[in-house]
Amino acid sequence: MTTMSDSSVSPPTQSDDPIFSLPPAGRADISSVVVMALAKSGSVLLENIVREMAAEVGITPYSPDGDLWKQGIPLKDAPRDIESVFKETGYCFGVFRLASRSYSIPILDTHRSVLQIRDPRDILVSLYFSLTQSHPRPPTESKLSSSFDRSRQQALGSTIDEYALDRSRWVKNRFDEVNALLEYPLCRVFRYEDIIFEKTQWTKDLARHFGWNELGSRYLKDLATKHDIRPKVEQPDAHIRSVTPGDHRRKLKVETINKLNETFAPILEQFGYDD
Repeated sequence: MTTMSDSSVSPPTQSDDPIFSLPPAGRADISSVVVMALAKSGSVLLENIVREMAAEVGITPYSPDGDLWKQGIPLKDAPRDIESVFKETGYCFGVFRLASRSYSIPILDTHRSVLQIRDPRDILVSLYFSLTQSHPRPPTESKLSSSFDRSRQQALGSTIDEYALDRSRWVKNRFDEVNALLEYPLCRVFRYEDIIFEKTQWTKDLARHFGWNELGSRYLKDLATKHDIRPKVEQPDAHIRSVTPGDHRRKLKVETINKLNETFAPILEQFGYDD
């Protein structure tokens, strides 16, 4: 496969190989950063805010996973040489949703990163509504779109309680990845529950962690206000359905919650989630 450069990658010789389009790097005097999040932990909100902040300081936002999604390639099938896109300076990489993937992010040892998490029980509720009603289908006919269709049909054929119990192991595995990322000393963790109603402080904390000191308080407050979208009533078929933490208490049966509490007991204790 063709070696990746800072500008673009020539089409590979095989039509089913992925094509990555790494845009030109931004300022060479600013270290690249990495942005990660659990699925359904406010990852789209995080991506939108950090991309605007990165552009404002003069570095380039880029998501390898976004390129894979557009081409219908599952993360587990990504080629290992995708790792060469991770340049030392000039980029804001992500958002990476935690999932089984075939490649690593080699700059995590040396570069600042953030990781956003959420109560695993609320993640399951959000996953169900997203998959059954609002999440877009992959744009190309591929293994990824076929897998997505199967997952959607499975969710549509289940009650929310059945789905939550069935997918609880998958979410637990994602928290195993969270714990692996906590080993990186430059990774800072944010909880969805702490930031969703405190977006101005959140943007300030993000800027401070990344060393983007040129972003002033007024800019960060305006950015937070721009993205502070709170539905007055729940919108089941919208991406922003409901932002209020603790949604599992309103959507799941008590017996389901009790089973999830057992499954997630170490996670709930570790990250301060009431059971």
